[in-house]
Amino acid sequence: MKLTRHNETYSTERPCTQVHNLIFGEMYIEHTGVMTTKQICEDGTVNKFVLNFKKTGWSKSTQDDVEG
Repeated sequence: MKLTRHNETYSTERPCTQVHNLIFGEMYIEHTGVMTTKQICEDGTVNKFVLNFKKTGWSKSTQDDVEG
């Protein structure tokens, strides 16, 4: 994606997406893994943003946990 007003370019690598309980139980979507976004400015500076989506455990205590 390019923001022409600020002359910046963004690129994103998405995490894995899984759909759970398609047949039985309450269906929900879970994102797991790393999402990386890079910002390239007009002066050539590159900024990198990294988020780590944690997998939900059996007890669901880590559901929706994100580090970054």
